[in-house]
Amino acid sequence: MPSFIHTADIHLDTPFHARFTPEEAMLRRKEVMQTFERICQEAKQKDLLLIAGDLVNGRFLSGEIVAFLQRCFSSIPDTQVILVAGNHDPMTDESCFLTQTWGDNVHIFGREMEYIDFPLLKTRIHGRSFSSQHQEETLLTPLTLEKDWCNILVMHGDVVSDGGESAYNPIEKSALAQSGVDYAALGHIHLSGGLNRAGTVYYAYPGIPEGRGFSEEGLRGYFAGTVEKGFVDATWIPVCKRQFLAEQVDLFNCRDSIEAVHCARQLIESKGHEHCYRITFTGNISFIMPQTSVLCEQLKDDCFSLEVIDETRPAYDLEELRKENTLRGAFVQEMLNEISRMPEAERARGELALMYGLEAMERGRLS
Repeated sequence: MPSFIHTADIHLDTPFHARFTPEEAMLRRKEVMQTFERICQEAKQKDLLLIAGDLVNGRFLSGEIVAFLQRCFSSIPDTQVILVAGNHDPMTDESCFLTQTWGDNVHIFGREMEYIDFPLLKTRIHGRSFSSQHQEETLLTPLTLEKDWCNILVMHGDVVSDGGESAYNPIEKSALAQSGVDYAALGHIHLSGGLNRAGTVYYAYPGIPEGRGFSEEGLRGYFAGTVEKGFVDATWIPVCKRQFLAEQVDLFNCRDSIEAVHCARQLIESKGHEHCYRITFTGNISFIMPQTSVLCEQLKDDCFSLEVIDETRPAYDLEELRKENTLRGAFVQEMLNEISRMPEAERARGELALMYGLEAMERGRLS
């Protein structure tokens, strides 16, 4: 019953320039390395470390990343490291997987379907790497199973319904079921969907271990478990150093902008200061919100990184406003009269136009 850790989509050497300052980007690159090193150290107590593609973010690596990987793998000599290349790090002639030297415990699958036997574990592992950025034809071809052993498939690609298409190795669910393996350790999907089954075949995506943006929100991790003939026992384990968190702060009960900032700080305090936040302020308010750049400046020391979106709306007493002997009062009076003449289905649009007009008067801008 071999034990394993299954990870994928680490994306070492991701630049992070688009979202962070140069200093923050450098720190995030180092943190991705630290997280992968932690996964390798957890694998020290396992028989297998399965890496299902996109270990690195491109075909060309810095010398530091190559040396780092060689050190990580050599630090776990009793663990067999099984690796396939994905769409971000395809097995081209100049791939680091071909041009660099790797330890005896590191096994990297090539461009054709092949297998490696581990007699002491009574396990046969099958795999095939991407040969280019796109693989519109499936890489899953018939396998040569060792029927009395555990059979594992390591592959990067998309599990699709029968007849489904993907530019990234479409793996039809029925084909996966017919493959006959006990466990398919997959990569490419950055969100873990838990341990699944296609017929009698167990399969899983561990997801990306360190999120890179708000499309990879929340906890990130890997799978650890055991596989035996016809059964897999696997647990998903969070591992990320930081999370990307998109949160809303409703300011309905807030009386001023300082209190609004306090509400955001309370949210960050409850979730953790180490994370990356996108905070959206919502609600109808009776005060003028500062520009989002000012809000970011007030909150920048409370978390690792911050984006602020202002979706608040002014709270108005329209009946009082229409009585004003002002341009605003005349505008409200005219708009309310116009809305009252609208068909019911169109009144919401008229009310929104009224709010936009009042915002333009109050703030000097449309939001």
